[in-house]
Amino acid sequence: MKNTLPYHLSNPGFTMMEVLVTIVVLSIGLLGLANMQSRSIQYSQHAYYHGIAAQQARDMADRMRSNIQGVLAGFYDNINGIPAAAPVCFDPNANCTTVEISQFDALQWNNANANILPQGTGTVTVGATPSLFNIQVSWQTSEGAKTYSMRFQP
Repeated sequence: MKNTLPYHLSNPGFTMMEVLVTIVVLSIGLLGLANMQSRSIQYSQHAYYHGIAAQQARDMADRMRSNIQGVLAGFYDNINGIPAAAPVCFDPNANCTTVEISQFDALQWNNANANILPQGTGTVTVGATPSLFNIQVSWQTSEGAKTYSMRFQP
């Protein structure tokens, strides 16, 4: 008996060209998936640092609330970078003045920024109105500098 099926149906299987096209399509899909996974990890890291920066800004706001006399006296008006030295005011019996507490707060806060965030720094400046403060926490990423800003009124 002679085979009456057309040639392409009588020879089941894949040709070399079909296999190569399938490999190319599959490779492009896998490269896209790997790129998506890489971006996901990168964005997750950015979100983590952003959350830390927000927490650090709130930390400084809490420090200012706890030393309202220092805020009113202007000791928190221009915090920028890590102070050269500050007294140790951990102990409640240390009898630190409001200026010493503000120096200690600036030291502790910016040391934490530098230790937790990559090249992390923090600044506190007085806003447009005297009782409004701008708290900024900055850090470096592979894409450049990032900043979290918060306005705060004690």
